[in-house]
Amino acid sequence: MYIKQVIIQGFRSYRDETIIEPFSPRYNIIVGRNGCGKSNFFFAIQFVLSDEFSNLSADGRYNLMHEGINSRALNAYVEIIFDNSDSRIMIDKPEVAVRRQISGKKDNYFLDRKVVNKTDIINMLEGAGFSRSNPYYIVKQGKITQMAIAPDANRLQLLREVAGTKVYDEKKQESEAILTETEERRKKIADLLKAIEERLSSLETEKEELKQYQKWDRSKRGLECAICMAECEDAKKRIDEIVARMNGATQKIEQLENDRLSVTELVQQTMDSITELKQRLQTQQIERETLIVDNKDNFQRKAQIELELQDLQGETEHRDVKRDELKKELAKYDKLLTESEQQLAKIIPDYDLLRHEEEQKTAQRDLAEEKRKELFAKRGRGNQFNSKEDRDKWIRSELKSLTKAIHDKREQMQRLKTELEDETIKSHEIEEQLRQIGDNGSEQRTHMDSVNTRVRDLRQKKSDIAAQKTDLARKETHLHMQVSQTRDELRKCQDQLRSVMNKGASSGADGLQRLLRQFADENRNPDIINGYHGTLIENIECDPAFYTAVEVIAGNRLNYHIVDSDIIATRLVKEFNTARQRGEIHFLPLNVLEVQNNNLSNINGASPLIDQLQWIPKAERAVRHVFNRIMLCEDFNSATRTARQYDVDCVTLDGDQVQRRGALTGGYIDKKISRLELQQTIQKLHTKLSKYEQEYEKLRSEIMNIDNEHNNIMTELQRIKVSFSGRTNEMRDMQQLSGGQKSLVALALIFSIQKCDPAPFYLFDEIDQALDPQYRHAVADMINELSQKAQFIITTFGPDLLKYGDKFYGITYRNKVSQIRSVTRDEALEFVEDNDAQNQTAPIVIPPS
Repeated sequence: MYIKQVIIQGFRSYRDETIIEPFSPRYNIIVGRNGCGKSNFFFAIQFVLSDEFSNLSADGRYNLMHEGINSRALNAYVEIIFDNSDSRIMIDKPEVAVRRQISGKKDNYFLDRKVVNKTDIINMLEGAGFSRSNPYYIVKQGKITQMAIAPDANRLQLLREVAGTKVYDEKKQESEAILTETEERRKKIADLLKAIEERLSSLETEKEELKQYQKWDRSKRGLECAICMAECEDAKKRIDEIVARMNGATQKIEQLENDRLSVTELVQQTMDSITELKQRLQTQQIERETLIVDNKDNFQRKAQIELELQDLQGETEHRDVKRDELKKELAKYDKLLTESEQQLAKIIPDYDLLRHEEEQKTAQRDLAEEKRKELFAKRGRGNQFNSKEDRDKWIRSELKSLTKAIHDKREQMQRLKTELEDETIKSHEIEEQLRQIGDNGSEQRTHMDSVNTRVRDLRQKKSDIAAQKTDLARKETHLHMQVSQTRDELRKCQDQLRSVMNKGASSGADGLQRLLRQFADENRNPDIINGYHGTLIENIECDPAFYTAVEVIAGNRLNYHIVDSDIIATRLVKEFNTARQRGEIHFLPLNVLEVQNNNLSNINGASPLIDQLQWIPKAERAVRHVFNRIMLCEDFNSATRTARQYDVDCVTLDGDQVQRRGALTGGYIDKKISRLELQQTIQKLHTKLSKYEQEYEKLRSEIMNIDNEHNNIMTELQRIKVSFSGRTNEMRDMQQLSGGQKSLVALALIFSIQKCDPAPFYLFDEIDQALDPQYRHAVADMINELSQKAQFIITTFGPDLLKYGDKFYGITYRNKVSQIRSVTRDEALEFVEDNDAQNQTAPIVIPPS
């Protein structure tokens, strides 16, 4: 049994239906550049076979479906076709197809085109030899490194899982839980039977009561029928009386209708009079509103002056109070400082005197301590003996022991002399051998000296590089924080600008930008890209004092898009609708815009608003179309006078607008939120962010060069170490091994697990990534040997694993879509070499936040 073919559609980077050419039952190798979709191919197989993707939420399913430039795939599926010629799967077919298909709401499994559940698939695979306790028939990218640095306790737990102890414990817990649940259910069933018996006895009692109820219910219905007949006779009599009264009421209604007609005529006359009065009232209200408009500016100006006066008075009083408080605190601290200096001047002489006395007392104490010790020693020897005879006895005993010790020392000296003569002869022989070894090893010493010098130089260089890496890492962290902070500020300003824009215009602008980015990525419609000049607000600048006036005059036209011609605008609208983008877009085509002559010069109290603007030259016609013949006035009165006299539209600095046709627009405007100010801030942040990104890219390039140099030094040091370490077998702790050796040990553990609990096929994702070069050949030889009994599908970056491959596959990536096809060994080698060249020259790009 082995994987014969894989079919993918809509899964991650595989948008189109990808039918992979049948795999070899032995050794298959997949190559491709970084980010082309190799790992996604392994994820696709895990998606069908592994428990990792067993319980997917709606968001999880959407994340697995292909997301293109314009839209996301609506569904995705992965189908694996197994060769079952050995009947390892308990299905009497030479091929077995397992498919998993997902959409926004569904997640289905298919076995030979028939819908099945996940449990059936798991049972089928376990019957074919897949162990749930050994998930290492698929080794993902980074799994070897993770196992190499894992604690010993984790590796022990892994071995227990492979040995089956964990599965046994889980099955035991499940069985105990089932037994407990069964016992509880048995008790519940007994209680239920008891309740049923009690209920049956009560139902017998209720049966007798029901018979009595039915007997009396028949009597009750007979009585109710007699009562109903009597009530019907009474109702007939009341109906006849009501009909007689209705005939009399009809005559009264006719009389009232005549009276209503008379009153209606009177009401109509009254309404005509009211209408005439309303017309007169409206005329008076218009006159009143005119008077209110004339007086409104005066009241606002008065209130503004009063508020400014109050603010100035409050600030003056606050500054006076603060100044007095600071003067008091300054005097207080000057006084404290003077007192402290006086106290310090008094204390210093006393401190010097006491320190001198302390030194003298310490010297006297040490001298007295020495005398005390001498006195105690004399007193001890005097107290050791009680008489002269005891003392002489002790002296004779000591003399005897000393004489014996001298004799022993002489014998020892004679023996050592003999041994010394023997050792001298041996020493001469060894010296002769050493001279011969020295003559033979002069070349080795020279070589060792050169190697030691090289090692010292490399270690010094390594230390220098480590210092440089630390400094660059600190700079990178600081710069990364600045980039993140600038991006957050930019996103905040963009959100604020969208909040004050029309929702439709905001959505339309975002959709149009996505469309233009798509054109640039796909390298199409260059005339549209060159003919688009952004929105009006992105092309103008002015002094902050004129923001309110400019925003009032331009209004929503600030978000209109400037293009070279109406043809480009039409094509953009068509592409916008074809891509099903949301929102609304408005254009200012430069070739059809009408621009009114602006022959107005400065007037008393007014000047052209366009004189206060700066713009990009390409957008001049659009700017003049919007702002020509707009006068900026000092106040509302001058605006009214200028509009009436010169037949122009006028606006004040506060945003009050007077149109030449007589319309007046004004009121409160929140100046804290200005679209022009937000746009200026956004442009500054874009410039700042671009500068930071360039610095970050340069810094990352330096770090990459430093890392490469550091790796080269470590490789050379390791090579020197290996050349002198020999091939002695020894046990060493994992923490003492290098990174490549740790990866090799972890890989050996995985191979051991697979031999202990074999599977019909294995998938390895870049297992040679963390290996040292000298170990990759050995790994390739081992996989070639194991592939005689099982299928291997491997992705790799290096050429070492390619020499034994039976079939080769290359993965390419274009426009966010991965494609996989069968290639020759030479083409696979070209893939690997191109990837190495790309890794050496590719720039570092900051990923979008």
